[in-house]
Amino acid sequence: MEYVLTTDDLSKHYKKGKALDGLCMHVPKGAIYGFVGKNGAGKTTLIRLICGLSHPTSGSFTLYGTEHTNSDMQQMRKRMGAVVETPALSSDMTAEENLRQQYRILGLSSFDGIKELIALVGLEQTGKKKVKAFSLGMKQRLGIAMAMAGEPDFLVLDEPTNGLDPQGIIELRELILKLNHEHGITFLISSHILDELARIATHYGIIDQGKMVKEFSADDLEKECNRKLHIKADVSDAKEVLRILEERGISYEIVSEKDKKLEEYFISLIGGDGHA
Repeated sequence: MEYVLTTDDLSKHYKKGKALDGLCMHVPKGAIYGFVGKNGAGKTTLIRLICGLSHPTSGSFTLYGTEHTNSDMQQMRKRMGAVVETPALSSDMTAEENLRQQYRILGLSSFDGIKELIALVGLEQTGKKKVKAFSLGMKQRLGIAMAMAGEPDFLVLDEPTNGLDPQGIIELRELILKLNHEHGITFLISSHILDELARIATHYGIIDQGKMVKEFSADDLEKECNRKLHIKADVSDAKEVLRILEERGISYEIVSEKDKKLEEYFISLIGGDGHA
């Protein structure tokens, strides 16, 4: 399997303790990777490291197979866009003006593609409206457009649905799925809204106290959290019960009802109240 991002025994230590402690993770190319953990588990620290905003204490990570210490790492980071915490937007500028400014910062030779990028994130109707008049959801989508300047194929989003109303969450979800399915963009998404994450993620990594607890795919989660029904029957009725179950293709090796979702699975792995 080809990976966009891997970490190997990655650690980041501060005076107050370890933010990351031997983290090993693997983000497959083309995945929507949900990065799940309680507050303080190390999610944002990992994102800051791969974005070059901080440096590891020990261990390593790769982007597109290139080690973080390699001189080509800066070139690899050009293939990555990120929205860390809140989008860095100029409130007195329009969406187009913000993107033009971002293009200049990146040293791009022309403004070609800006209007298409605005349309892609659903902001083509904003015209001369200043960003300060945007809803939070519109600002988040503009932040993603800013992260896509330079045409990266890997986007990192840190708690992208924080503060969004239900409509904003739906619009952001649809945008992420569109970019993934139609444009082949790989996502790493840190989020504490687990039910929403479960609607889009193809892969997951659960982190606790700076360590990777478990990585698994959406298919693995479906198997683990499969709804199961327990049936008790008298011995005299057993043959008839089994016949009916077999005719309907239902397994009869099950003894209790089980319908765990991502949130319950998360809690079962690390305990606690489920807040990430």
